[in-house]
Amino acid sequence: MRRGIIIAAALLVVLGALGGGAVIGGPKVLEAMYPLPENGLIFPHNVHAGTEAGQLALECEFCHRTAEISRAATVPSLEQCMFCHKVVGDASERVGIVRAAWEAGKPLEWIRQHRIPDHTQFRHEPHLTAGFACSECHGDVGSVADQVTQVRALEMGDCVGCHKQNSAPAQCATCHT
Repeated sequence: MRRGIIIAAALLVVLGALGGGAVIGGPKVLEAMYPLPENGLIFPHNVHAGTEAGQLALECEFCHRTAEISRAATVPSLEQCMFCHKVVGDASERVGIVRAAWEAGKPLEWIRQHRIPDHTQFRHEPHLTAGFACSECHGDVGSVADQVTQVRALEMGDCVGCHKQNSAPAQCATCHT
Protein backbone atom coordinates (compact mmCIF):
# COMPACT_ATOMS: atom_id res chain seq x y z
CA MET A 1 0.00 0.00 0.00
CA ARG A 2 2.73 2.45 0.99
CA ARG A 3 4.69 1.53 -2.16
CA GLY A 4 1.64 2.41 -4.30
CA ILE A 5 1.38 5.82 -2.65
CA ILE A 6 5.08 6.48 -3.28
CA ILE A 7 4.74 5.47 -6.93
CA ALA A 8 1.65 7.66 -7.35
CA ALA A 9 3.42 10.62 -5.72
CA ALA A 10 6.46 10.13 -7.96
CA LEU A 11 4.22 9.99 -11.01
CA LEU A 12 2.54 13.25 -10.02
CA VAL A 13 5.92 14.93 -9.60
CA VAL A 14 7.05 13.75 -13.04
CA LEU A 15 3.79 14.81 -14.69
CA GLY A 16 3.95 18.15 -12.91
CA ALA A 17 7.46 18.69 -14.24
CA LEU A 18 6.17 18.04 -17.74
CA GLY A 19 3.56 20.76 -17.37
CA GLY A 20 0.49 18.65 -16.69
CA GLY A 21 -0.78 15.12 -16.65
CA ALA A 22 -1.98 12.96 -19.49
CA VAL A 23 -5.54 13.54 -18.33
CA ILE A 24 -5.05 17.28 -17.83
CA GLY A 25 -2.92 17.45 -20.96
CA GLY A 26 -0.60 20.27 -21.82
CA PRO A 27 1.75 21.10 -24.66
CA LYS A 28 4.75 19.91 -22.70
CA VAL A 29 3.20 16.46 -22.24
CA LEU A 30 2.52 16.16 -25.96
CA GLU A 31 6.00 17.48 -26.76
CA ALA A 32 7.51 14.85 -24.47
CA MET A 33 5.41 12.12 -26.08
CA TYR A 34 5.83 13.30 -29.66
CA PRO A 35 8.89 15.52 -30.11
CA LEU A 36 8.71 17.68 -33.22
CA PRO A 37 11.90 17.11 -35.19
CA GLU A 38 12.90 19.32 -38.07
CA ASN A 39 11.75 18.21 -41.50
CA GLY A 40 14.43 17.39 -44.04
CA LEU A 41 12.75 19.91 -46.34
CA ILE A 42 11.12 22.96 -44.79
CA PHE A 43 7.95 23.78 -46.71
CA PRO A 44 7.43 27.54 -47.19
CA HIS A 45 3.73 27.82 -46.39
CA ASN A 46 3.95 31.59 -46.72
CA VAL A 47 4.88 31.37 -50.42
CA HIS A 48 2.03 28.99 -51.17
CA ALA A 49 -0.74 30.08 -48.75
CA GLY A 50 0.29 33.63 -47.87
CA THR A 51 -1.80 36.56 -49.03
CA GLU A 52 0.90 39.23 -49.41
CA ALA A 53 2.04 40.50 -52.81
CA GLY A 54 3.96 37.80 -54.68
CA GLN A 55 2.44 34.97 -52.63
CA LEU A 56 -0.01 32.48 -54.15
CA ALA A 57 -2.87 32.56 -51.59
CA LEU A 58 -3.73 28.91 -52.22
CA GLU A 59 -6.44 27.42 -50.04
CA CYS A 60 -5.22 24.76 -47.59
CA GLU A 61 -7.29 22.12 -49.39
CA PHE A 62 -5.40 22.73 -52.63
CA CYS A 63 -2.52 20.70 -51.20
CA HIS A 64 -4.24 18.93 -48.29
CA ARG A 65 -6.88 17.49 -50.60
CA THR A 66 -8.18 14.75 -48.33
CA ALA A 67 -9.12 17.08 -45.44
CA GLU A 68 -12.72 17.42 -46.57
CA ILE A 69 -13.31 13.72 -47.29
CA SER A 70 -11.23 11.60 -44.93
CA ARG A 71 -10.07 11.31 -41.34
CA ALA A 72 -6.72 12.99 -41.99
CA ALA A 73 -5.72 16.05 -43.98
CA THR A 74 -2.47 14.30 -45.03
CA VAL A 75 0.44 15.87 -46.81
CA PRO A 76 0.36 16.08 -50.59
CA SER A 77 2.01 13.49 -52.75
CA LEU A 78 5.18 14.40 -54.56
CA GLU A 79 3.21 14.11 -57.79
CA GLN A 80 0.96 16.93 -56.63
CA CYS A 81 3.98 19.16 -55.92
CA MET A 82 5.25 18.42 -59.40
CA PHE A 83 2.02 19.59 -61.07
CA CYS A 84 3.45 23.10 -60.61
CA HIS A 85 7.13 22.53 -59.93
CA LYS A 86 7.85 20.86 -63.25
CA VAL A 87 7.75 24.38 -64.66
CA VAL A 88 7.92 26.79 -61.69
CA GLY A 89 10.68 27.49 -59.19
CA ASP A 90 13.89 26.94 -61.14
CA ALA A 91 15.90 29.27 -58.87
CA SER A 92 14.74 27.66 -55.63
CA GLU A 93 17.00 25.24 -53.76
CA ARG A 94 13.92 23.71 -52.12
CA VAL A 95 12.27 23.08 -55.48
CA GLY A 96 15.53 21.46 -56.60
CA ILE A 97 15.19 18.99 -53.72
CA VAL A 98 11.59 18.26 -54.73
CA ARG A 99 12.56 17.71 -58.37
CA ALA A 100 15.50 15.46 -57.43
CA ALA A 101 13.21 13.28 -55.32
CA TRP A 102 10.73 13.10 -58.19
CA GLU A 103 13.41 12.10 -60.69
CA ALA A 104 14.79 9.47 -58.30
CA GLY A 105 11.30 8.08 -57.68
CA LYS A 106 11.62 8.66 -53.94
CA PRO A 107 8.96 10.24 -51.73
CA LEU A 108 9.64 13.30 -49.63
CA GLU A 109 9.94 12.45 -45.95
CA TRP A 110 7.56 14.90 -44.31
CA ILE A 111 7.31 14.71 -40.54
CA ARG A 112 3.91 15.16 -38.96
CA GLN A 113 3.73 18.39 -36.95
CA HIS A 114 0.29 18.37 -35.35
CA ARG A 115 -0.33 15.55 -32.90
CA ILE A 116 -3.13 14.47 -30.65
CA PRO A 117 -2.88 11.51 -28.28
CA ASP A 118 -3.15 8.12 -29.97
CA HIS A 119 -6.30 7.19 -28.04
CA THR A 120 -8.26 9.96 -29.74
CA GLN A 121 -9.63 10.31 -33.23
CA PHE A 122 -10.03 13.52 -35.14
CA ARG A 123 -11.70 14.10 -38.48
CA HIS A 124 -11.22 17.38 -40.34
CA GLU A 125 -14.32 16.93 -42.51
CA PRO A 126 -17.05 17.75 -39.97
CA HIS A 127 -15.09 20.78 -38.75
CA LEU A 128 -14.65 22.13 -42.28
CA THR A 129 -18.29 21.40 -43.10
CA ALA A 130 -19.31 23.36 -39.99
CA GLY A 131 -17.38 26.34 -41.36
CA PHE A 132 -14.27 26.34 -39.18
CA ALA A 133 -11.17 27.75 -40.81
CA CYS A 134 -7.98 25.68 -40.68
CA SER A 135 -6.30 28.58 -38.87
CA GLU A 136 -8.56 28.17 -35.84
CA CYS A 137 -6.51 25.12 -34.78
CA HIS A 138 -3.38 25.41 -36.92
CA GLY A 139 -2.72 29.13 -36.58
CA ASP A 140 -1.78 31.51 -39.38
CA VAL A 141 0.18 28.95 -41.38
CA GLY A 142 0.14 31.26 -44.40
CA SER A 143 2.62 33.55 -42.66
CA VAL A 144 5.12 30.80 -41.77
CA ALA A 145 8.29 30.77 -43.88
CA ASP A 146 10.08 28.09 -41.88
CA GLN A 147 9.05 25.06 -39.87
CA VAL A 148 5.34 24.90 -39.02
CA THR A 149 4.81 24.13 -35.36
CA GLN A 150 1.81 23.11 -33.33
CA VAL A 151 0.47 26.42 -32.05
CA ARG A 152 -2.46 25.07 -30.09
CA ALA A 153 -2.23 22.31 -27.50
CA LEU A 154 -5.14 20.38 -29.05
CA GLU A 155 -6.08 19.15 -25.59
CA MET A 156 -9.28 17.50 -24.46
CA GLY A 157 -10.51 20.54 -22.53
CA ASP A 158 -9.95 22.78 -25.53
CA CYS A 159 -11.90 20.44 -27.80
CA VAL A 160 -14.74 19.83 -25.31
CA GLY A 161 -15.06 23.57 -24.68
CA CYS A 162 -15.32 24.29 -28.39
CA HIS A 163 -17.83 21.46 -28.88
CA LYS A 164 -20.03 22.80 -26.09
CA GLN A 165 -19.73 26.40 -27.31
CA ASN A 166 -20.79 25.31 -30.81
CA SER A 167 -23.46 22.77 -29.77
CA ALA A 168 -21.45 19.90 -31.24
CA PRO A 169 -21.51 16.36 -29.79
CA ALA A 170 -19.39 16.17 -26.64
CA GLN A 171 -19.90 12.51 -25.69
CA CYS A 172 -16.70 10.55 -25.00
CA ALA A 173 -17.20 8.31 -28.06
CA THR A 174 -17.14 11.35 -30.35
CA CYS A 175 -13.36 11.54 -30.01
CA HIS A 176 -12.20 8.51 -28.05
CA THR A 177 -11.90 5.05 -29.54
